[in-house]
Amino acid sequence: MLLYASETGTAEGFARKAARQLQKFNSKVMALDEYQPDSLASEKLILIVTSTFGNGEMPSNGKGFLQWVKQQPKGSLDGLNYSVLGIGSTVYEHFCAAGIAVDKALAKVGANCIVPLHKGDEIKGQADTFKQWLDLISRVLGSDETSGDTTTSTGSKLTVSYLSDAEIATIPPVSVEIASVPIIANDELLKEVIPGSRSTRYIVFDISGTDMQYETGDHVAVYPCNLLELVERLCQRMRITSNTYFTAQYVAPDGTTTEDKPPVAVPTTVGQVLGEELDLSLREPFNDLLHYLYSTAKDPQDKQRLETWLEILRLGEDHPDSLTLKKTIADNFMSVADLFDEFPSATIILEALLELLPKQKPRLYSISSSPVLYPNQVQITVGVLQITTDAGKTRQGLCSNYLASLKTGDRVRISLRTSGFRPPADPLAPMLMVGPGTGVSPLIAFLQYREALQKQDISLGEASLYFGCRNHNDFLYGEQLVKWQQQNILTGLEVAYSRLNDRKVYVQTLIQEQSKELWQLLSHPQCHYYVCGDAKMADDVFEVFMTIAKTVGQLSHIEAVEFFDKMKQEKRFFADVWGVQLNFKQAIKQVQKDNYSKAEKWLNRVQQTQEVLVSV
Repeated sequence: MLLYASETGTAEGFARKAARQLQKFNSKVMALDEYQPDSLASEKLILIVTSTFGNGEMPSNGKGFLQWVKQQPKGSLDGLNYSVLGIGSTVYEHFCAAGIAVDKALAKVGANCIVPLHKGDEIKGQADTFKQWLDLISRVLGSDETSGDTTTSTGSKLTVSYLSDAEIATIPPVSVEIASVPIIANDELLKEVIPGSRSTRYIVFDISGTDMQYETGDHVAVYPCNLLELVERLCQRMRITSNTYFTAQYVAPDGTTTEDKPPVAVPTTVGQVLGEELDLSLREPFNDLLHYLYSTAKDPQDKQRLETWLEILRLGEDHPDSLTLKKTIADNFMSVADLFDEFPSATIILEALLELLPKQKPRLYSISSSPVLYPNQVQITVGVLQITTDAGKTRQGLCSNYLASLKTGDRVRISLRTSGFRPPADPLAPMLMVGPGTGVSPLIAFLQYREALQKQDISLGEASLYFGCRNHNDFLYGEQLVKWQQQNILTGLEVAYSRLNDRKVYVQTLIQEQSKELWQLLSHPQCHYYVCGDAKMADDVFEVFMTIAKTVGQLSHIEAVEFFDKMKQEKRFFADVWGVQLNFKQAIKQVQKDNYSKAEKWLNRVQQTQEVLVSV
């Protein structure tokens, strides 16, 4: 039994791929919330794939399962064998926390782990980790047949059937799972924008015609659409039209249809799948796509070039030649269509795209509005991502550029996601907020909430905001923030300009310079701290806090750690952070650097702890 917990579909995709490759064992796939936990006692083996959501939480469709397991007595699942694959990103603090929690919970009630927990890192070999995990499971089960090729004679084969006009006429209306809502505002927040340069958008969705409800601090998931130009290029390559309807099913070697669900809901159109369901960006790992192109290429030169690439990639993900090749591919080919155009003799079919391309993930944005003031609106702040690669090609962030291109009245598919990022329950509790750039987004919602409280004659506590940007042109919501400060909704506003003059000033610079005033606020027993933005910025700010706690607060290193741990335990320390990784090599170097830094800090902490014990 293969079980998954997933918010965006990645974990589900791995689970279904594992089931197909372990088909000889009659594997079945279910979401954790579809599975009856009472059946665990009668299972021989379960394999669980889970992502991590929010601040180290299980995805919504896995929370009930984990809670049930934790409530079981020790030894109650002695006869159960299991293994867990956690997936996530080391960019975030709680890397694979959900997988770790499930693994510990099952072990605690007596289940037997046949393959140790594997943690797949999105920025470093997640697909390789999945393959290693599955290979080990296959060996334990007495089989080495876990080929990545799902069309081999040993497994089922995905088969697409195109529908005739008569068949299309009988298709029942498709139920809409994700609501689409109209955009009622899409405005530029920067004071001056040069075409092709940086842009930040203020976007408002109208949710009045839905049953959507949210709380201050929640997220909105936006489901982007691929560029129509990419969709048409792929359709031309496959020699089909985008409005062609099709259905799909897995067929066993004996010709019978299996129970495996196809990668997308069918029947549907080719254009709908390529436009909304599949990720057409070219993302690592490239191996499966290159293998497929090699297997279908007819031109000897195309075949030789692909064979060379594959041989280099087999050297290992950290080999210099492999890293160089992956960077070259990423810098030159922005989409799978670009890669396919490089090898015109290869045959591209829809089945291959459905099997090989990852599902399109929704992008999460912190909501910039409070429902107390705007119950029928969801407002977001979007930095439009666009970079130039070393090869001179322009790589655009899919969702941010998609949103920026929309006009008033256009509809967008969205869903709301609950967050733990909440303003204090007590309006008098002091608030310390750090949110440079678009990180100010949820903090704007907090200040709207405080505005609503003030209008109700409710007394407010202190609220200080540290904002950072390049120059006055980038001061997002500047006029509104100043107005809130004048109204005493915001009692402190500090702005760090990093490109205003020769001196680069960041939020952590201002915090360090104002350490005494900040410690007075931070050490208040009811102070709530909020940081939103880039994960590295959040780490840098925390390092400054640790220094202030030790220098101004006169705390030992251990006492400083305990001070902030207490804030977290009392739910007074909140982080809503993200990390954008656009360059694989740079990402790996950063992870290695961070890991070294963490090890060094750990050794220093151990040494300081020993010194404290000796002094006692």
